[in-house]
Amino acid sequence: MTKRFSEREGLGPVPRPITAHDAPREIREALIVVAEMCGVRPSLLRELACQAVRRLPNAQNWSDYPNVWDEACGIVLECEWYRVYDIAESIYGSLIGGESFDHKPERGHRFEREMNAAFVEHGVGWTMEAGHMRRRGDEIFEASVTSAQTALQSRKFPKAAEELAEAMRDLSRRPEADRTGAIQHAMAALECVAKELSGDRTATLGVIIKQHGARIGVTPPLDAALDKLWGFSSDRARHVREGHDVTLHDAELTVRLVAAVITYLDAQARRP
Repeated sequence: MTKRFSEREGLGPVPRPITAHDAPREIREALIVVAEMCGVRPSLLRELACQAVRRLPNAQNWSDYPNVWDEACGIVLECEWYRVYDIAESIYGSLIGGESFDHKPERGHRFEREMNAAFVEHGVGWTMEAGHMRRRGDEIFEASVTSAQTALQSRKFPKAAEELAEAMRDLSRRPEADRTGAIQHAMAALECVAKELSGDRTATLGVIIKQHGARIGVTPPLDAALDKLWGFSSDRARHVREGHDVTLHDAELTVRLVAAVITYLDAQARRP
């Protein structure tokens, strides 16, 4: 397909601050338009939308335009916000794996690129990666998590990498993020790293900070800060109490801080 002017010139939407984690009308309309651009027929869009909301299609609508098309659009525009992202994932899966499409992978990749551009343009805190929706943070959040994941992969710390990945999945759960789970898994990732770097694989993070802090690069005042973070996570996520609800901001902040600390500890360990 011939590239559009904006693609040829390297132009794109100006990223807007993230202001929404639902599915505003702009995103619903983008999904419909992009799906059609990528060759999704009205009948397929209706089928996937009906599956997402667990509804039978209207048997009286049989012609693609305007009947089936209008029915499919109505479902996408009116369904619960999280169902929009269920539909988006189903569309990607059909484009990649459906047998009625030529050049299926490219159509799926294009759908993902176009939707991600729409998320950035409209300040929506979601992104699609290989057909799966995940929560998107600001540029600093994304950079810190990516750096931490790279560090864990290079050091071959699979347990820590999986814990951090699970924290991100918890943030991306729909319709509500698993906020306590995100904090628990993020701190578990940090504890795994601390155990590996200190060589003490039986101690808790709190003990490692006190007994091996200097060895792994956790010197004052970072040791006190991490001890407070450990206490915060225990109070808010590991030992949940009434009146101490975990907010989404709490969870995102914890994941961000853990990612930054993991990257820092990796850099400290690599110093000659």
